[in-house]
Amino acid sequence: MPSRSIVMPALLIILVGCASSRADLAQRRADLNTSRSMNVAEEEPAEFAHIACESDTVRLDTPVVRAHAEGVRVVFENPGGAWGFELHPTSFGYFQGMGDKLPEGIAEQTWTIPPGEVIVACVPSARSRYYDPDVKSATFTVVDPVGLFVSLTLECGFGSQFRFKIAAADDTGPSEVFRQVPGVQVSDELRKPGYPESPQHWPTFMVFRDDVAIARIGGPFLEGEWNLFVDACPGTGIEKS
Repeated sequence: MPSRSIVMPALLIILVGCASSRADLAQRRADLNTSRSMNVAEEEPAEFAHIACESDTVRLDTPVVRAHAEGVRVVFENPGGAWGFELHPTSFGYFQGMGDKLPEGIAEQTWTIPPGEVIVACVPSARSRYYDPDVKSATFTVVDPVGLFVSLTLECGFGSQFRFKIAAADDTGPSEVFRQVPGVQVSDELRKPGYPESPQHWPTFMVFRDDVAIARIGGPFLEGEWNLFVDACPGTGIEKS
């Protein structure tokens, strides 16, 4: 099964357009939420989201979907000949989303979608977006009953960013290296963002102190050293020395 995932803030597919105002988008969200008649708490979650891009609608057979260790499983059918699809978790910013071109036949994929409401749109072209007035969409809910998902969001928002290089042997694990970033304490907990088995572009960990996300550390290992990008909340002591 192909697996695609968005796991780093810089790697989010930021989809920016001017076709709709924020007020229009907020109203569309409200209309979608109001139109849902089921009680999510009572709905039996499906093992995967089953979505069909019909010619005049988005058919969603699974309104509530369970997250797995590798992410959220999605199965697409495309009888209407859509160019592709877009997934917009409503916890994201207005113009943020993730998507891809739809292949022929049935497409089975896995995505790192956070728990909560998700708008899915079948788009007619590469330039189309979920918020375009003529794009058909539907809404499903991702549930995470055992708490697998770890957010990329810091307690303080964006925090302060700096870069830091650490020399290390090829067989040194990333968690061991990341603890060498100035200000990271022995008692701090490192948790992988997304789902436990979600793929990553490069190793990344969230730093938790007293169960609060205070920093995000990640980066590639190149020619004997780690090139790290660090986002840290002010006052935590995690800063470039």
